[in-house]
Amino acid sequence: MTTQLEITRFWNEGVIKCDQKDYTGALEILKKITDPTSKVTFDIGCICLLAGDLSNALRHFDVSVKKDEHMVVGFFQRGVVKYQLGRYPDALEDFSKAYSLLRGNPVIDYKQLGMKLKLYDCEILLNRAACNERLGQVNEATRDLTSATEGKSIPAHSVIDDAFSTLQVIDVGVVWLL
Repeated sequence: MTTQLEITRFWNEGVIKCDQKDYTGALEILKKITDPTSKVTFDIGCICLLAGDLSNALRHFDVSVKKDEHMVVGFFQRGVVKYQLGRYPDALEDFSKAYSLLRGNPVIDYKQLGMKLKLYDCEILLNRAACNERLGQVNEATRDLTSATEGKSIPAHSVIDDAFSTLQVIDVGVVWLL
């Protein structure tokens, strides 16, 4: 079993490799951790996603949300992968789950947990709208886009304005740091 000191060391080394865009090296290091936590499996999923390995990304996001059924960002990223795989009903389910886990809060800040990320409800709604559009559910897509537009709160959310003409799924593109 991997000790806490080893987990911390492997995690740090893996994140450094990821920052250097050495995804294979990052994965090799992180996979040394036996019985990884939900955060470690989430990071592995994100690295697989960055490397373009959607099937392994999905597998690790599955494990991550099974280990932590309240991980909003885990459901969000798993939805991103399912969307990219063309599994729109499943992606919609994950985005809806992520949105419900926010419990009415407009944002969840993962800084306290060691990840430089704030996940906003409008980002989830944008992705949900993209799924609804792909499924031919125009009214639901329009409703989610309207709510996403109303919920914009940072300059990066200007992409939501463009979504009415071209719906695209966004991902968070970050990993946890220790």
